[in-house]
Amino acid sequence: MRNKKEKVLIVDDMETNRITLETILSGDYEILQAENGAAAIDILYNASELPSIVLLDIMMPEMDGFEVLNLIKSNTHTAGIPVVFITAADIKSTELESARLVLEAHENLVAVEDSNRAKFQDVLAFLKNRIEQG
Repeated sequence: MRNKKEKVLIVDDMETNRITLETILSGDYEILQAENGAAAIDILYNASELPSIVLLDIMMPEMDGFEVLNLIKSNTHTAGIPVVFITAADIKSTELESARLVLEAHENLVAVEDSNRAKFQDVLAFLKNRIEQG
C-alpha cells in the first residue's frame, strides 16, 4: 500500500506565488490551492480530510490573512491546523506587532519573519518539519 501524502493548503491571491510553492512542495505533499480567503475557508470548512498546514498570504483583497486566520482558529474543526504566514510585502513594524499579538492568541501558528534575509532552504526545511510534526 502506498503512503498517503500530507496535504498543504496554499492561500495566495497571486497565482505565480501559488504555482511556485506548489512546484517546490508537490513532490512530497498533496497541494490544495485557494486564490483568496473565502475560497480557503470554503475548502477548510467542507474538507473531509484537513490539510496538515496552511501557508497563508497576509496581504489579500477582500479578506486579508488575519481575517482568514481568525476564522480558522475560531472554528473547532480547523483550530488545530498549523498556519504559516507568507508574504512578499514589506511588513511595517505595526503590522509585525499585530502579527505577534495574533501569534500569542493562537496555538499552532507560526510566522516566518525576515524571510527576505532567511535562506530559502532553511525556510523550506522549516515548513517540511512543521508539516511532519503535524
